Parts: sequence; C-alpha cells; structure tokens
Amino acid sequence: MKLLVLIFSILGLNETRYVSIENKKVINEKCSLESNLNNYLVNKDLYKTYQYINWIKIASLLHEEDPKLMLSIALTESSLNPKAISYLGASGLFQLMPRTKEYLYKKNLFLSPSKSSDEEIFKNIYSGINYFNELHSLLGNKSLKGWSYQETKIMAYNMGPTWVRKIRRNNRYIKNHNYVSKVNSHFKKLR
Repeated sequence: MKLLVLIFSILGLNETRYVSIENKKVINEKCSLESNLNNYLVNKDLYKTYQYINWIKIASLLHEEDPKLMLSIALTESSLNPKAISYLGASGLFQLMPRTKEYLYKKNLFLSPSKSSDEEIFKNIYSGINYFNELHSLLGNKSLKGWSYQETKIMAYNMGPTWVRKIRRNNRYIKNHNYVSKVNSHFKKLR
C-alpha cells in the first residue's frame, strides 16, 4: 500500500496526515482538519494541491490577509479545483467573474497571455486575494447589521460590494447567508 505523508506546516498545522493513494482513504485521523480533508485533497493531485496552498499563503501574506481564511474561500468557491467554472462564468480557484478578472489582471499588470496553466492558476489566486483585500476600501470600515466586518467582506466577495452597500444603505438585516456559513465552517476546521 502506497502511503504519502502530507505535512500542513504551511498553514501552521504541525500535524501529519497519512493518506492512501490507492484506496483514497485517510489512515491517520489526527489532523485538525478532521476527516473532511479527504474530500478536499485526496481526490486531487496532491503535489499540485500543496503548490496551490503555498501560492495562497504567499499571496495572502503579500496582501496582509489571513492565509487560512483565503484557503477557506478557495475551498468554498472551487474545492481547490483550478478548472472549476460556475454557471455564471466565474472561473478558477477563486471563481473570478470575467469582468472582475479582466479588471484585476490589468490592475496587477498581468497583461501578457499565460504561457502555462500554472501561471494562470497563480494569477487567479493572486487576483482573488487582491480583490478580497480591495474590498476594504470599497466597503469602508462598516459591517452589515448583525454581521462582523470579516463576514461582511466575505459576503461582498460572493455577492459584490455594490450589493452589500445597497443592503447597508437600506439598513436591512440579513438573517442567514449560506456562503458565509460555508467559509466559516472551512475556516474553523483549519484553525
């Protein structure tokens, strides 16, 4: 039986996870990500997944964002599948809409066409995290009624800052937002 030792020190998780490549089952359940980790990573190319996590950490640190929160958003958006495309046309790990992607690529001077799929994946990661960081200036420092500022930013990442500003302007209360719940669920598992 082939075993692969997966080390998550990249995210500050010092636990080691033993994963069976052939059976796609987790052998050691000691990792803080619980048994859900096999849904995220075992079904994919583990080397590539580790590479994406590294890129998420690098881009997060460059934009002074929490790497675990950014990984939580990527897990919610695409389950770390760089080829994911939504029915609305959003694509990549961070599910950027075509117009948002175009704006961010120009802003970040990613003008030349990608020479490789890895380069395109990195651009998507960097731009998605850059966009999340930019939401601070687009929203000001105000949160929605009943939500923390971080949850308001997460909502704005999903629905757009215009939608959040409209809700805030009308002083409406949002009872439940599934996207925020999913991101928070991933985030708690990564802590």
